[in-house]
Amino acid sequence: MTSSGDLPRRPSIRAGETGTRLSRGSHVPLYYQLAVILENRVEAGRYLPGGRFPSDHELCAEFQVSRTVVRPAVAILEREGRVERHRGHGTLVRPPKVNHPLGGMTRALSSEHSDDWALKIIEVRNDRPRMGELLRPIGPSGGQIARVTAVLLRDGNPTALYWSFLSEHDVPWVKDLSDGQVVQAHGLALELRLVERDSLVETSWATDFESSCLKIVAGSPVLVAYCHEVAAVGASSSERLVEVAWMICRSDAMRLSVSSSSLRPTIK
Repeated sequence: MTSSGDLPRRPSIRAGETGTRLSRGSHVPLYYQLAVILENRVEAGRYLPGGRFPSDHELCAEFQVSRTVVRPAVAILEREGRVERHRGHGTLVRPPKVNHPLGGMTRALSSEHSDDWALKIIEVRNDRPRMGELLRPIGPSGGQIARVTAVLLRDGNPTALYWSFLSEHDVPWVKDLSDGQVVQAHGLALELRLVERDSLVETSWATDFESSCLKIVAGSPVLVAYCHEVAAVGASSSERLVEVAWMICRSDAMRLSVSSSSLRPTIK
């Protein structure tokens, strides 16, 4: 099994392929073959982030194809956030996408990479009275539920937006959060042992609010994950739903990762 920090690249078009040739007799279009080769090169670090990407003319010469092959191939990389075009400066390589654990805010903050992240709190509210049926299974009966809207920052750049409901009894640090606060992920006291998650992921488009939080153009593609997080709590380590969350991720900056060994049966 591959670790979340070493996700595999797309496979080469043919077994044994060196990644520098196109198979002209293949049923796979040449532009798609070229896009796979170029994306593998970006992933492998052959083209450095912030550096110049080869021009259309250079790619045509290297692969002995016309611009009708090169242009749609580069367009695929541009849509996937691998490169970006700048008028007058050519095409530049974008920073690699961040591998992010699929799950709620508690799982993100429990990640081995949480030292690299910070949370910018947009709003903290108590929402059990208004969201009763949806939130009924969270935490102990009658306990307080905090709704936290926050942006996940990596190196100061927004990568994901959380709309998260957490049990204040089981996740007590949420009571110390305040609107507008920026907190380092590793500075939060996390004593949860997450044992199960139930997640649903779909593609969508950023709303005006989401785009303003994530610093992207409205209508940009995003990944939306709806997540339940279950933890072993208390001296008896009884299992309880501690968080329900929506996570909206920039698809140009993040990839969601999940380890199958940590999964358990779906929550009913």
